[in-house]
Amino acid sequence: MVKISFTRLHGCQQFRLRLLLSTLSNNPIIIDDIRSDDSSPGLRPYEISLLRLLEKLSDDCVVEINET
Repeated sequence: MVKISFTRLHGCQQFRLRLLLSTLSNNPIIIDDIRSDDSSPGLRPYEISLLRLLEKLSDDCVVEINET
């Protein structure tokens, strides 16, 4: 059984660049605390659309979005 190591990132800085580099380098990432101090925390609708597009275009891509 192969253990997969994830790179854990915090915040929404350079969100699109992080996703692009992760996809190109085939390194899985986890992004936590996206806008956690903002009045409306979490992902914006356009960011969710980007994630869904990447999920459809990439093989073996799993996107999990937690509402909290």
